[in-house]
Amino acid sequence: MEPKNEKTPDYICDICRKKPATVQISGEGQYCLDCYNEKMLNAYGVENTFDYPKSMTVIEPNGAMHTFQIEHMVLGPLVSWDAIEQGGHYHFKESSNVEANGSATAQMFFRKIVDGVCTKSLEEVPHRIDNILFRNDKYIQLRDKGSINIVEDEADSERVLFEIDGERFRGEDLEKLFGGRQGFVIRYDVQDGVAPILKENEYLVPVYITKDSLIGEMNMVVNIYTDRKFLSYKNVLGFREAFDKVLDKLKVLADAGKRKEALAAGREMVRILTEIETDDDSFPISDMELISDIVDPFGIDEKLRNLIWDYIEGL
Repeated sequence: MEPKNEKTPDYICDICRKKPATVQISGEGQYCLDCYNEKMLNAYGVENTFDYPKSMTVIEPNGAMHTFQIEHMVLGPLVSWDAIEQGGHYHFKESSNVEANGSATAQMFFRKIVDGVCTKSLEEVPHRIDNILFRNDKYIQLRDKGSINIVEDEADSERVLFEIDGERFRGEDLEKLFGGRQGFVIRYDVQDGVAPILKENEYLVPVYITKDSLIGEMNMVVNIYTDRKFLSYKNVLGFREAFDKVLDKLKVLADAGKRKEALAAGREMVRILTEIETDDDSFPISDMELISDIVDPFGIDEKLRNLIWDYIEGL
């Protein structure tokens, strides 16, 4: 390691000695983001597949351009992704497993950015209405459905701002954005910042999900596609198509903040999979991993991990 000298600033990365250090690990050193990520990948024994453009520009149909700086950060078994608009307020987030292909994940993230910019939550009102918001020489209101990001007010840490379509609004602005909706009801769904974009033809649909309902659906799938708990390779595709629908509901439960209930359901679903005999080479290990990715993305639940490893070792 090159020693620091009078011409080397204290904030230079300890590894490459070229870029500014942005990450500091107590007792170890300070690193630029690239060197830190490489160090973490090496610690996990994972190949660096994070080869992707670090910036992208989205051009809307009206000609408006949005340029994003994109970066990722390895945080243990997870990877956190950020796309921050340069000179604007759009900010998109994503997360992935550290073992997932970085380039492929980046491509999916790019798609999310495009969807987020091009899917609007605001609409222009063609005529004057006194109790709605007037901004940028036009009257605007919230559409029937959309997304609102809650962000910190940098000028006042005790307040929040509401980010909609790349613009920021105060609480009193939000009141006027709903001004034309008097007599209506708002059904809200608060999710983490990495939640999928609610696109143009997607809707929030009420659905009943509990651990018991998920296990009931799981057992129904098993009963339909297996013969006395034996799954033929000919039926694996059909099983997985039905199983994916159960996984979608499991993810909804986990994303809704019911992590403990989702984890308990995930353990039981894995246990059910361990009881199925099959002549298919890939089933059910990959299916168990899909469950684990949803309910235990950090891989810290010992019971779930042991269920999967005990099955693998018994093959």
